Amino acid sequence: MSSASHPARESRQARNARLAATDAPKVGKFALLSEALLLGVCLFVLALPVVTAPAAYAAGAAHMERHISGRPDTVASLWADFRAALPGSWKFGLAMLGAGIAAVVNLLLAGSEQLPGGRVVLVATVLLAGGLAVLLLRAAGVWHEFAERKGSTADAAPSAWAGAWAQAKHDAVGDWAGTALLVVGIAMCLTFVWMLAPLVFIVPGAMTLAVVSVNHRLKGLRA
Repeated sequence: MSSASHPARESRQARNARLAATDAPKVGKFALLSEALLLGVCLFVLALPVVTAPAAYAAGAAHMERHISGRPDTVASLWADFRAALPGSWKFGLAMLGAGIAAVVNLLLAGSEQLPGGRVVLVATVLLAGGLAVLLLRAAGVWHEFAERKGSTADAAPSAWAGAWAQAKHDAVGDWAGTALLVVGIAMCLTFVWMLAPLVFIVPGAMTLAVVSVNHRLKGLRA
């Protein structure tokens, strides 16, 4: 038994050593925390019209990737990514706005106890809203990968969103652990805002960091 499991242990050790030996720069924990806090405020402002939220989170994920990899991560570059992500994101933003309105109406009706099957509607609404939120976050998290195929996110074509959406659906199904982590992250952020409303200004940064972390975890598993 021990001889059969030894190669497996060796392979895991070799894989961990290879991942640890990558030339990615080490980012300080406090620097990452401060960047997530600042990014949260910026994304809150950019996503304030609601329909611009997908573009805001896509720009935020690209910004966080640059910060982690040690590339320039200025507010100007965040704004440039946001402008580049806007053209192809409108339909996702409008869909999110419509879904949000429908979810609020369903939750109000279910909470009034005057709707037959209110509990079923409540559960279905929460599940659908959570699923859509995860898909949009995953799409925003990989948008920069498709946008940078032309060399820079500033030259991104609107079609980059189509590739990002297809990749998001594939990852959401194939990476159940990552999907579960994002669901937990969304639930925690909603709980934080419910407990202390001013945290709404910084939770976008936390969710962006969660999306980038899930993507890095998935890349590590595929390596």
